[in-house]
Amino acid sequence: MRLKVVVEEVIGNLARIEVKFLRYLKMVKPDWEQLYRSLEASGDEWVQSAFPDTNAMAWRTEAPRRGKYEISGSLELVPGKGNQLNLLLDRRTEGLDRGLVSIAFVAGYGVTVFEYLPETKGWVKLTSHEVAGFVSGESIEFEVKVSGNKLSLSMAGAPVFTLKISGRELEGPWGLGAQSGTTGVWRLKRAPGLN
Repeated sequence: MRLKVVVEEVIGNLARIEVKFLRYLKMVKPDWEQLYRSLEASGDEWVQSAFPDTNAMAWRTEAPRRGKYEISGSLELVPGKGNQLNLLLDRRTEGLDRGLVSIAFVAGYGVTVFEYLPETKGWVKLTSHEVAGFVSGESIEFEVKVSGNKLSLSMAGAPVFTLKISGRELEGPWGLGAQSGTTGVWRLKRAPGLN
């Protein structure tokens, strides 16, 4: 009889622990959501590799807490088939169905800013600029500043562009991407949710 009481008590405790654990898991959210892998952290570096026929895309799960923020650090494209890393801004909902803004860093050229429009399921080029000295295999510093609908970029300490994106406040989560076949390294010094 005593054994039955002990077993019932242990089972009751396990059930309470399970309820508490499940409640805890529901409160914990991951920092990143990888729609298309792979983003691997190693200290203060994030290595991002895209499959040969699929772009890599990882989003922060929380939006910046202020209307103004900065994402800065350096990036390096590993020499290979692909040569484009993407800084993704203003994710409105899961997937691409509400649009986003992408800053495409292309080694050997420079940067192009695109906006994805869900109504047309198409990309619109907003601006494009050559950046001298931006090549595969070498790290280059960058600084992106966001304030409402205003977006500016500096690379290697020099201003590249400042633009306003009409009809869009850049307030949604940000992310990192790599074009198919690309491997690159992000070294972020400053970004919402990281510091």
